[in-house]
Amino acid sequence: MFSRLYIDMCKQATEIQRNWRPNVGDFVALGDDVSVIIYSFRRGDKVKYKLHLIRDREFDRDELIWLPTQRQLQDILHSGKVVPVPCLEWQYIATEIWGHEKFFRDRDRTQYWRTFRTYEELWLAYLMYESYDKCWDEDKKEWVRGCRRLK
Repeated sequence: MFSRLYIDMCKQATEIQRNWRPNVGDFVALGDDVSVIIYSFRRGDKVKYKLHLIRDREFDRDELIWLPTQRQLQDILHSGKVVPVPCLEWQYIATEIWGHEKFFRDRDRTQYWRTFRTYEELWLAYLMYESYDKCWDEDKKEWVRGCRRLK
Protein backbone atom coordinates (compact mmCIF):
# COMPACT_ATOMS: atom_id res chain seq x y z
CA MET A 1 0.00 0.00 0.00
CA PHE A 2 2.84 2.43 0.82
CA SER A 3 5.95 2.83 -1.29
CA ARG A 4 9.42 1.90 -0.11
CA LEU A 5 10.40 5.54 -0.55
CA TYR A 6 7.53 6.69 1.67
CA ILE A 7 8.48 4.25 4.42
CA ASP A 8 12.08 5.55 4.27
CA MET A 9 10.89 9.16 4.32
CA CYS A 10 8.64 8.52 7.34
CA LYS A 11 11.34 6.63 9.20
CA GLN A 12 13.71 9.58 8.79
CA ALA A 13 11.04 12.20 9.65
CA THR A 14 11.85 12.10 13.36
CA GLU A 15 9.83 15.24 14.06
CA ILE A 16 6.69 13.55 12.72
CA GLN A 17 7.41 10.27 14.51
CA ARG A 18 8.08 12.04 17.81
CA ASN A 19 4.71 13.83 17.69
CA TRP A 20 2.71 10.72 16.73
CA ARG A 21 -0.17 9.90 19.06
CA PRO A 22 -1.16 6.33 18.12
CA ASN A 23 -4.78 5.65 17.24
CA VAL A 24 -6.64 2.56 16.18
CA GLY A 25 -6.56 2.52 12.38
CA ASP A 26 -3.13 4.12 12.01
CA PHE A 27 -0.83 2.54 9.45
CA VAL A 28 2.64 1.56 10.58
CA ALA A 29 5.67 -0.20 9.18
CA LEU A 30 7.30 -2.88 11.20
CA GLY A 31 10.94 -3.12 10.35
CA ASP A 32 11.62 -2.17 6.77
CA ASP A 33 8.87 -3.55 4.64
CA VAL A 34 5.65 -4.53 6.40
CA SER A 35 2.81 -2.04 6.49
CA VAL A 36 0.01 -3.00 8.84
CA ILE A 37 -2.82 -1.37 10.76
CA ILE A 38 -2.96 -0.86 14.50
CA TYR A 39 -6.18 -2.47 15.65
CA SER A 40 -5.80 -2.06 19.39
CA PHE A 41 -3.43 -0.65 21.92
CA ARG A 42 -3.37 -0.17 25.64
CA ARG A 43 -1.95 2.63 27.69
CA GLY A 44 0.16 2.33 30.76
CA ASP A 45 3.72 2.68 31.84
CA LYS A 46 4.74 0.98 28.64
CA VAL A 47 2.55 1.46 25.58
CA LYS A 48 2.03 -1.68 23.54
CA TYR A 49 0.27 -2.14 20.22
CA LYS A 50 -1.47 -5.06 18.58
CA LEU A 51 -1.15 -5.14 14.83
CA HIS A 52 -3.52 -6.53 12.24
CA LEU A 53 -2.19 -9.69 10.58
CA ILE A 54 0.36 -10.33 13.33
CA ARG A 55 -0.95 -12.56 16.09
CA ASP A 56 0.12 -13.04 19.67
CA ARG A 57 2.69 -10.30 19.73
CA GLU A 58 2.69 -6.73 20.96
CA PHE A 59 5.17 -4.04 19.99
CA ASP A 60 6.83 -1.10 21.66
CA ARG A 61 6.17 2.20 19.97
CA ASP A 62 9.87 2.54 19.11
CA GLU A 63 9.67 -0.61 16.95
CA LEU A 64 7.04 0.96 14.69
CA ILE A 65 7.27 3.58 11.95
CA TRP A 66 4.10 5.63 11.63
CA LEU A 67 2.93 6.01 8.02
CA PRO A 68 0.54 8.97 8.05
CA THR A 69 -2.13 9.02 5.39
CA GLN A 70 -2.48 11.94 3.03
CA ARG A 71 -5.36 13.23 5.16
CA GLN A 72 -3.29 13.03 8.36
CA LEU A 73 -0.43 14.90 6.67
CA GLN A 74 -2.83 17.63 5.56
CA ASP A 75 -4.28 17.86 9.07
CA ILE A 76 -0.80 18.28 10.53
CA LEU A 77 0.12 20.87 7.91
CA HIS A 78 -3.08 22.83 8.34
CA SER A 79 -3.03 22.52 12.14
CA GLY A 80 -6.33 20.69 12.24
CA LYS A 81 -8.19 23.23 10.09
CA VAL A 82 -10.68 21.71 7.69
CA VAL A 83 -9.24 21.48 4.20
CA PRO A 84 -11.79 21.75 1.38
CA VAL A 85 -12.26 18.58 -0.70
CA PRO A 86 -10.89 20.22 -3.88
CA CYS A 87 -7.52 20.54 -2.09
CA LEU A 88 -7.18 16.78 -2.47
CA GLU A 89 -6.97 17.08 -6.25
CA TRP A 90 -3.61 17.38 -7.98
CA GLN A 91 -4.11 20.84 -9.49
CA TYR A 92 -4.82 22.30 -6.05
CA ILE A 93 -1.90 20.50 -4.45
CA ALA A 94 0.43 21.74 -7.18
CA THR A 95 -0.84 25.30 -6.76
CA GLU A 96 -0.35 25.20 -3.02
CA ILE A 97 3.11 23.67 -3.22
CA TRP A 98 4.45 25.47 -6.25
CA GLY A 99 2.97 28.74 -5.06
CA HIS A 100 5.72 28.87 -2.44
CA GLU A 101 8.36 30.54 -4.54
CA LYS A 102 10.89 30.61 -1.66
CA PHE A 103 11.03 26.82 -1.84
CA PHE A 104 12.59 26.94 -5.28
CA ARG A 105 14.93 29.94 -5.31
CA ASP A 106 17.98 27.77 -5.99
CA ARG A 107 16.29 24.62 -7.31
CA ASP A 108 14.45 23.49 -10.35
CA ARG A 109 10.83 22.93 -9.31
CA THR A 110 10.23 20.00 -11.57
CA GLN A 111 13.42 18.16 -10.65
CA TYR A 112 12.57 18.03 -6.95
CA TRP A 113 8.91 17.05 -7.31
CA ARG A 114 9.65 14.31 -9.84
CA THR A 115 11.28 12.43 -6.98
CA PHE A 116 7.85 11.71 -5.50
CA ARG A 117 5.40 9.24 -7.00
CA THR A 118 2.55 9.24 -4.47
CA TYR A 119 0.48 11.92 -2.80
CA GLU A 120 1.76 10.77 0.59
CA GLU A 121 5.36 11.29 -0.52
CA LEU A 122 4.50 14.69 -1.97
CA TRP A 123 2.57 15.92 1.07
CA LEU A 124 5.21 14.67 3.51
CA ALA A 125 7.89 16.52 1.52
CA TYR A 126 5.79 19.68 1.60
CA LEU A 127 5.05 19.31 5.32
CA MET A 128 8.72 18.79 6.16
CA TYR A 129 9.67 21.89 4.20
CA GLU A 130 6.95 24.12 5.61
CA SER A 131 7.25 22.99 9.21
CA TYR A 132 10.94 22.09 9.57
CA ASP A 133 12.76 23.64 6.57
CA LYS A 134 13.87 20.21 5.42
CA CYS A 135 14.03 18.57 1.99
CA TRP A 136 14.42 14.93 1.10
CA ASP A 137 17.88 14.11 -0.19
CA GLU A 138 17.35 11.11 -2.46
CA ASP A 139 21.03 10.16 -2.53
CA LYS A 140 21.53 10.20 1.24
CA LYS A 141 18.01 8.89 1.98
CA GLU A 142 17.52 11.50 4.69
CA TRP A 143 15.95 14.89 5.40
CA VAL A 144 18.37 17.78 5.03
CA ARG A 145 17.83 21.16 6.65
CA GLY A 146 17.92 24.21 4.37
CA CYS A 147 16.43 23.28 1.02
CA ARG A 148 18.30 25.99 -0.85
CA ARG A 149 21.58 24.19 -0.16
CA LEU A 150 20.49 21.13 -2.13
CA LYS A 151 21.58 21.19 -5.75
